[in-house]
Amino acid sequence: MTSITNLPLPTGYDSRSPQREDAEAIAALITAARKAVGDDEVASAEDVLDDWQGVDLATEAIVVANADGQIVGNADILNRRNMRVSVYGSVAPVEQGHGVGTFLVRWGEEWARESAGLPLPLGINVMRRDLGDAMHRQISQALRDSIDFAHTNVDEALEYAMRYGRGIDKETCRRFVLMYVNEYTKRLGDEGRAALSRLYALAHSRGLISAVPPVDPI
Repeated sequence: MTSITNLPLPTGYDSRSPQREDAEAIAALITAARKAVGDDEVASAEDVLDDWQGVDLATEAIVVANADGQIVGNADILNRRNMRVSVYGSVAPVEQGHGVGTFLVRWGEEWARESAGLPLPLGINVMRRDLGDAMHRQISQALRDSIDFAHTNVDEALEYAMRYGRGIDKETCRRFVLMYVNEYTKRLGDEGRAALSRLYALAHSRGLISAVPPVDPI
């Protein structure tokens, strides 16, 4: 997996794999990062350890420390709680703007490239099978039409999305939305389907799901 020594770090910082005894410091970091964007939810060491269930800390998690040895950034790959593969991380508010977040993003990107080069599934809409093929296709087309409308009316769509943006400015919201709403959103294609198949196989191998479900996008 990704060698953290091969990725450039900002001057004055170091990176390493986390240890279980880091859980309390990482929980404090996550809580501070949340508070900085208006989220008062408090993370605990138990939350961190729970999220780490099924995670190989040596290859699927990372922490960044400053010159004093204080953990100021963290990320992990497998988010057990949401049953998905994602890069989930935080940067201490006082350390933001120094390149720590950029390093964590690059680390996650490198992990993804080394993991068969497939995109990372971040979420999916599902439908009950007993609704039938005709209803499946009607719902799927309605979602595509909605996405097409948003692309055609970007400013209007952003105004709606910003209601849930925790105070971010419009340009940041635009970059975030356009980064995640892409062609995979409308049609998985062969690559997207392969990514989902790999995700389910990985979850099954870690004991997170009892069986590998079929992948049959509409």
